[in-house]
Amino acid sequence: RERGKLLGDTSGVRDSVVNQLLACIDGLKDLQNILVVGMTNRPELLDPALLRPGRLEVIMEIPPPDDEGRKQIIQIHTNKMKASGILDADVCIEDLAKVCSGMTGADIAGVVRSATSFAVSRWEKDNMGISSINAYGGSDDEVKISFGELKVRSLDFHRAVKEAKESKESLIRRRSSWRKLPLIKRFARV
Repeated sequence: RERGKLLGDTSGVRDSVVNQLLACIDGLKDLQNILVVGMTNRPELLDPALLRPGRLEVIMEIPPPDDEGRKQIIQIHTNKMKASGILDADVCIEDLAKVCSGMTGADIAGVVRSATSFAVSRWEKDNMGISSINAYGGSDDEVKISFGELKVRSLDFHRAVKEAKESKESLIRRRSSWRKLPLIKRFARV
């Protein structure tokens, strides 16, 4: 990739940011025991100047977590649910870790949030009468008692995983189609 040729970027802002980053990295050479780590999920967009010796010269791929890692991530994100009784007994962390294969920690955190959202939506649908009573002067205790029935179930997690995978596949398809499009230089002379 040549500078200034990123998807029609003609503003020079990206080049300016890259130049500033290069100056900062080069300025660290005089310091002792400093390690600069850069991370990206789009390595194809890195400016080649960043990868020259003395800068970010070691490239390391960090794969998504394995089954055990995914299990630990799921446990971290569901601990409070389990402690408060919101996590239903039908949720098997081991099975969930398997169906989340290929997902990153951020993907898994999103799955847990999405599953919780599905559970809350289901609870609201099932308990509209109680919520309506409270809105028109009923006691808060009625809603708290009913809210105790909220459970994040296995079906919520599986729905969230399916949605996350479909979303990721859609993004991958869009990105690959972008790469197939010919780039048109803006303001090109005719």
